[in-house]
Amino acid sequence: MANYKNKITSFINQQKFIILILFGGAFLRFYHLGFESYWLDEGQSVDCVLNFKKYFQDYFAGDNSNHPPLYYILLYFWTYLGIHEFTTRVLSTIIGLFTILIIYQFTKKFYGKNTGLLAALFLSLSTFHLQYCQEVREYILLIPLSLLGIFSFNSYLQENKLKHLILFCIFSILGFWTHYFYAFTFVYLNLVYLFLFKKYKLRFRNWFLVQIIILITIVPILIPVFKVFFIPVATGASTAIDWLKPPNIYSLKDVFCSDLSSISFLLSNPNISSLFRKLAKLLFLLLFIWGFLYPIFRNSKNLTFVTNHLVLSIYILFYPLFIYLISIYFKPIFNARYLVSILPVYLIIVATGVDNLKVSFLKYMTILFIFIISLSSSYAFFTQEAFTKDQYREVALYIQENEKEGDIICINSEWPGVVFGVYYNNYYHGGNLKTKYFSDQQNHYYQLLSSLLKNHKRIWLVESNIGVYKNENINEFIENNYSKLKEVLELNFVKVNLYLYKVSG
Repeated sequence: MANYKNKITSFINQQKFIILILFGGAFLRFYHLGFESYWLDEGQSVDCVLNFKKYFQDYFAGDNSNHPPLYYILLYFWTYLGIHEFTTRVLSTIIGLFTILIIYQFTKKFYGKNTGLLAALFLSLSTFHLQYCQEVREYILLIPLSLLGIFSFNSYLQENKLKHLILFCIFSILGFWTHYFYAFTFVYLNLVYLFLFKKYKLRFRNWFLVQIIILITIVPILIPVFKVFFIPVATGASTAIDWLKPPNIYSLKDVFCSDLSSISFLLSNPNISSLFRKLAKLLFLLLFIWGFLYPIFRNSKNLTFVTNHLVLSIYILFYPLFIYLISIYFKPIFNARYLVSILPVYLIIVATGVDNLKVSFLKYMTILFIFIISLSSSYAFFTQEAFTKDQYREVALYIQENEKEGDIICINSEWPGVVFGVYYNNYYHGGNLKTKYFSDQQNHYYQLLSSLLKNHKRIWLVESNIGVYKNENINEFIENNYSKLKEVLELNFVKVNLYLYKVSG
């Protein structure tokens, strides 16, 4: 028994720093986890698992194939614990905490323990990562799978062990079944292998076999994505990502100078000066450049290390640039959340830059400054309304508490209606009213409202006021065209407006 306790004590002493980092990361990720309502995309995720059979049927039929099913399979079984916001988001939080462990192990293996601890610390403090640890979305699962894919690939190049190639195969299959953007990681690693083919040509047979296995296992998800993306793009039809606008060169700059370093979260914080933000951007940029270049010069004779380092460093540049070029010349797909999978690798390079600062005082001051930046970003994330999620929970509860016989609910689009329905029909006791949706055609407004005036005494209007839905101002349309509808209530929730109209005469 004493020997057992000694082993535990020894383990804690050896791993005390990573344990502290995990505890700190867990505190940030569990803080306010269930406090806010689901926002639009989270509502869609929960709706998928509440209607799981229909989601699967629609997905493989190509009717709703925007998101591969692995995350939703996990979420479906997870929701046996409940569909409360805290419960469902815990799945993402746990995945995020495992990612902190993975980045530590990865970095420790290739760069050393100190760099590993710094990379884990920076990820644990990253508000960009924190954001997806508190969302019921699949992006959080793509992060560790992308990192593990690169980890196993680098390990295979370095050690030539079959187990690493098998792991690469497994992580790649899981990555594809999590999000289509794993394809960019997969393509990049294959390009690296082809570039180094002369050195690793004796491994070609095993490598080729793994590619065949991966491609066979992802055929079931390739057919739906062709139906919902490539064919519509080729024929000029609409797709689910038509809301994305073509990026410009500043979009690419913001990825490195703002999004990955979480500086974007400081923009809405009035207490943070412009000078502080500029210094933060400059610091991260300089650390990334230093972390990219210095290890190559210091280890120029160690070709294995240089190869592994370049695989990581160039990945950071390739991934967003490739997506940027596709968005410019083919179809806009450039969005910060689609780039979140490169975050750990970016922070590994930044951690390498910090760890290679030769002046101890400068190194510790840099770590302290990053710590302050990160906590300032977290403060903005938790306190600023810009990052507050849409309050459909509050809207649904208010209607349920005040609805009457003869009422009906109208929503300005079907997508907001999905998350509203999660609350109104499932979260509480279940609503009693029917729901109607407006389309984006004005003649449909007339037809729908004219029919509702005949059969209902009061009309609740739920109106999302963000993004594309800002243009669908049904409230204004009603006031200008229907004198029989008298507004008796207007409540403004975060990112959602609620109106109640009474049919007069």
